[in-house]
Amino acid sequence: QELVNSLEEKTKDQIPAHFTENEVISKLTEDKEHLKDQVKSLEQKVDETEKKYEECSRQSEDRMNQIIETESKMIELKTKLQKLEEKFSDLESENQIFRKQALLSSTSQRMTDKVAAIPAPVKTLNSAETVRRSHMERHQESVEALFKCVTKDLGFCEGKPVAAFTLYNCLLHWKSFEAEKTSIFDRLIQLIGSAIEVLHGITCNIFTGSG
Repeated sequence: QELVNSLEEKTKDQIPAHFTENEVISKLTEDKEHLKDQVKSLEQKVDETEKKYEECSRQSEDRMNQIIETESKMIELKTKLQKLEEKFSDLESENQIFRKQALLSSTSQRMTDKVAAIPAPVKTLNSAETVRRSHMERHQESVEALFKCVTKDLGFCEGKPVAAFTLYNCLLHWKSFEAEKTSIFDRLIQLIGSAIEVLHGITCNIFTGSG
């Protein structure tokens, strides 16, 4: 309003002196309307400028928020990446430890298998030794039973001496005649020698008694 009044005063000073009052009023009214239009146009431009400024400010704020959000996400991603790298490093270290443990376990298992395999032949040998000893003991028992048998007076059967026939069949069954060395014949010689000595003693006693 002050601007309009100031322009009106300025317009009055510029009006020629020969203008009538009606012409002056008409001129002033025309200038006033023109000024109002200019003021309105200026106000519209100011409003548009303010709106553009507000829009630019809003866009700038949005962009700033986007930048801040992007930076925050980048920081978060960097943090996650760092944690993943640390986890990967830890996993790699654990894998190395597991590989070493697996290698040691495999080596230990192979050693255990080798050690465990050692007693097997020993056990087999022990079993074979046990069987051999058991067989020898049974054979020795059979030999002792045979010697006890042949020292008895078993007489004859179908004209054959039972003791001698039994002794021969047992020696043949045991393959004693094929063996390079056996103690049976030594025992048999001792047994025959003892029998001869006993028989010789009996004979001497008989002859001594007769004399």
